[in-house]
Amino acid sequence: MEPGSIGLYNDASVYDILHAPGTREEADGLLRMHDRFVTAKASAKLWLEPACGTGRYLIRLAKKGKRGVGFDIDPGMVEYATARAKRLKLSPRPRFCVASMESFVGDGLVRPGSVRLAYNLINTIRHIESDDAMLGHFEQMRTALAPGGVYLVGISLTVYGLEPPSEDVWEGRRGRTTVRQVVNFVPPVANAGRARRTERVFSHLTIRKPSGEEDRDSTYTLRTYDDGQWRATLRKAGWRVLGVVDEEGDDVTLTPPGYGIFVLSPE
Repeated sequence: MEPGSIGLYNDASVYDILHAPGTREEADGLLRMHDRFVTAKASAKLWLEPACGTGRYLIRLAKKGKRGVGFDIDPGMVEYATARAKRLKLSPRPRFCVASMESFVGDGLVRPGSVRLAYNLINTIRHIESDDAMLGHFEQMRTALAPGGVYLVGISLTVYGLEPPSEDVWEGRRGRTTVRQVVNFVPPVANAGRARRTERVFSHLTIRKPSGEEDRDSTYTLRTYDDGQWRATLRKAGWRVLGVVDEEGDDVTLTPPGYGIFVLSPE
């Protein structure tokens, strides 16, 4: 995110309002993926969410009896998630902590072999900025997972030179506050894409409250992968693909550019 910008990721309350719609359905999809792919020999109970934001999935899953841990690099997100889980008096109560996707096992955060299912959805993994850092992330996750556990990664794959700029619009409402986000994605160009491998993301937020309206603009980048780059990274990291599914856990044939959830297991 550009220095000095006030965007979605550094205002936890705005982030939570915007992303709340659909949380119930998405959490139900995670439960279906768990039942389908986690093997019976996975005795560990913990569910893990890297870069968890305000913890909306883990809070919803706690209401279904799942014990979870989430971590995020932003202390404000962790503070918000912790306070909300405490206020809701959840049992089991999810635990939240500050950590990066490259370093989260040990030091009281996540114990080796303690995770039954981990998930990383909606291109969050593409905030990892390099292939080496991605390999480090997968090594950490390998250490965290129990035998028989799986890692669900939702990622959009690109086709260099053929993917046009695109736009998404999101909206959430809580009480008398409405948050609307218009996001423009600018993929790499054909000739520079394989070298730079960055997608520019331009976010425009409109926050409406009884006291007035506020606009916030911010910009950030996401690491890009085409199908070959992504699968080569998984092979180098020593992970196998058990399947590719949609948000409901049904099999899909992913044709880039497109989004799918990769069900992964360490080899």
